[in-house]
Amino acid sequence: MTRKGKWILECDGENECDNLYKCSMCGFECGCEEYDKPNFCPNCGTDMQIEDRVTMTREKAIQMLKLYEVNEAGEGELETWYNGIDKDMREALDIAIKALSEPHWIPISEGLPNEQESVNVTVVDDHGDNEWRYTTTAWRSYDMWISDNELVMGTVVAWAPLPKPYERDKL
Repeated sequence: MTRKGKWILECDGENECDNLYKCSMCGFECGCEEYDKPNFCPNCGTDMQIEDRVTMTREKAIQMLKLYEVNEAGEGELETWYNGIDKDMREALDIAIKALSEPHWIPISEGLPNEQESVNVTVVDDHGDNEWRYTTTAWRSYDMWISDNELVMGTVVAWAPLPKPYERDKL
């Protein structure tokens, strides 16, 4: 079994930290930057990734990409950072945020939409040797999926919220 630990920042009596981290398991001292800490303690082999590991989600990615957004007054260091990057990078960030904010497919095994909420669904219709996959807009009532006022034939395997209606780009 792998031992799990973390790097602990050590400070002197005057609250000055000199990038000195200690292993929580053996006390090994590592002089390194916050972003450059080893994943394992070189002295005892303790796995240091476990404590600091963050699972990236769509929501976390959106939050990170939106770091450049500033308060309503338009003040702050983040605005300076955002304005300091070139126009193409700003446009790429805006496109990435928009793309990540769009609806995405959710497997049925991970959850269901609210009853009677219209959503896009992926349906697998198995006919012996032939398997057809298609998408349609449907809503569910109890354990049934309904599209165009008819039962969906086949198995709904995933769903996605409907996208926002088209709006002409504002010039």
